[in-house]
Amino acid sequence: MCLYIYAPNHTIELQYVAEDINLMLDGSAIITIDILINNLSLSPISELFCLIPHRFFSIQAAISSKKMGLKKRGYYSDNTHELTLKGDKSNARYESKGCQLISENISGGQRITVSEPDFKDPTKTLNYSGKVLGPQMLEYYSNLHILQWELLQNPKFNFTLFKCGFVDEIENKQPRWIRWKFHPLDFSIYPYGFRRKASEYFQDNLEYDYEITSPFRVRDRFIEKLTVAKDESIKQGKTKVISHLNELQLQICKNGFKKRSCETQIKHWKVIIFPGNDMRTRILSWTGDIKPVGSMPTYIENRNEKLKCYMFRDILKSGIHGSSNWFFEIYAQAKIDTTWMAKTTWIALLLSISALIYALVPVTGKGQTWIAYAANKTALVLIILVVSSIAFRVIKFMGVFIKKCLALFKRKYLRF
Repeated sequence: MCLYIYAPNHTIELQYVAEDINLMLDGSAIITIDILINNLSLSPISELFCLIPHRFFSIQAAISSKKMGLKKRGYYSDNTHELTLKGDKSNARYESKGCQLISENISGGQRITVSEPDFKDPTKTLNYSGKVLGPQMLEYYSNLHILQWELLQNPKFNFTLFKCGFVDEIENKQPRWIRWKFHPLDFSIYPYGFRRKASEYFQDNLEYDYEITSPFRVRDRFIEKLTVAKDESIKQGKTKVISHLNELQLQICKNGFKKRSCETQIKHWKVIIFPGNDMRTRILSWTGDIKPVGSMPTYIENRNEKLKCYMFRDILKSGIHGSSNWFFEIYAQAKIDTTWMAKTTWIALLLSISALIYALVPVTGKGQTWIAYAANKTALVLIILVVSSIAFRVIKFMGVFIKKCLALFKRKYLRF
């Protein structure tokens, strides 16, 4: 995924970023991002902005209705408090071989220190230390008009802007830990519609392609798509769309990350891809200033468990990554493994058809009644088998969808 983080009128340094990407069977992904941010400006930071190249909402807007709004379909939350929980499953990666997470109480919060081996020199250990203070809230950027959100959430644009507000502001040179969790609507490059996904699934041909790019590339791609959208709207004479695109450019670009006083520096960025169960995952290629860690795939050992993953880390050139000298892209592909179910389904279907034909063929002779009875019973058993097999696959396929429906039902009365 990757995302671009900035604080208007401030210079920030991302001392450490670890992006865990858990691939899901429906083509989406659950992304957990740990960030150690340092404020290099003299004034404190009260809010951060996060630009993500994925959709989280659908637009509730009917032509004949005045009711318009955002419908939350993806998931996002600030989970920074998890860093302070000893033994929590979300911190399992920091309990693997050579890694350590130390938490100590301080005034108003806790100090978290993460120790990891230096991949350049395995005999050395790198320490990343910062504070966890007070509550903070991650929410979508509500200052945008609903039509501007409609433009952003359009599959051709495919961007979401979040804002994280801090009760305890980030002071100058006081590193702060942040953990965000995201589950966008789509994560694959070419998302399937329901009918095509079902068709590919039953043919054992369901594949997803993924692209993970550097944060500065996310920012540049947003500017490119904004420019293309404006040019197309000018050609088509859509004055209303042009005005909203200009407002997006003003709020996000000119008054946001393009300000001279706004700068994001990155010292260390790590990407870890965890394939889901029943997924055959492979890394197609990677380019730019990033390289794999260990073998492909590698394994993280913790709590007597081996986690299969693909791990990448940045290549430091000058100590700090700027906007023009750091770039990477990772392309991955995952195929849903349904081979066994596909074979049993088709075999059962062929056998049931054969039994039905045999039952309908007239038989002469003394044993006609028993042959017809046996054939009908055989056909019935095989029909039950094929229906059960198909039903099992449908239930498995719809499992994630049902979970999402339940989650939406629980939150439908909540405003966000």
